[in-house]
Amino acid sequence: SKLEHSGKALQDFNTAIDLQADFTAALFQRGILHAKMGELKNAIQDFDNVIQAKPDFGLAYKRRGIARLNSEMHEESLRDFSRAIELLPADAELYNNRGMVFTALHDFAFAIADFERAMAVNQEEAPQVFNNQAWLLATCGESKHRNGELALRYAKRACELSQWSYYGTLDTLAAAYAELGRFEDAIRWQKKAIAYAPAEN
Repeated sequence: SKLEHSGKALQDFNTAIDLQADFTAALFQRGILHAKMGELKNAIQDFDNVIQAKPDFGLAYKRRGIARLNSEMHEESLRDFSRAIELLPADAELYNNRGMVFTALHDFAFAIADFERAMAVNQEEAPQVFNNQAWLLATCGESKHRNGELALRYAKRACELSQWSYYGTLDTLAAAYAELGRFEDAIRWQKKAIAYAPAEN
């Protein structure tokens, strides 16, 4: 099973690290594995040790930032993503991740700016970036940051990039239509989002 495979991989990393404590590549990979297994505290500890050994290793800040974001350590993850951006300025995912932190901290202007940057450097056009920006522009608690027309444009792009079959982007499209007062369209797309969503969502 997947869990057994993860457990075996973890044992291998532990053995490698026991043999050579400063084996940063193994520490980094073990951190990723801990994060995948939901052991965020252990993941953060591994990334701490990697960063201590290699203070300019951008991916370690990125991974620790994600683990801290998932642990709701928003201020700490913000620092990690900002440092990672200094080291890896062409990584669109970093701007997207930092935008999510700014959203959680209600720093909406900074979030919008980061999502824009993510789109600008994102050659592959990840639907998540367009979706995050569209959702914020459609639903922001501070009305001065809402922009229904722009939200609709980004939501449609997110839907196109996810083949109009991911409930999360369809839900955002519905929110954009609602912000524009186009409630029949909003209801139509919300029904589609519900049809595609897993039962627990």
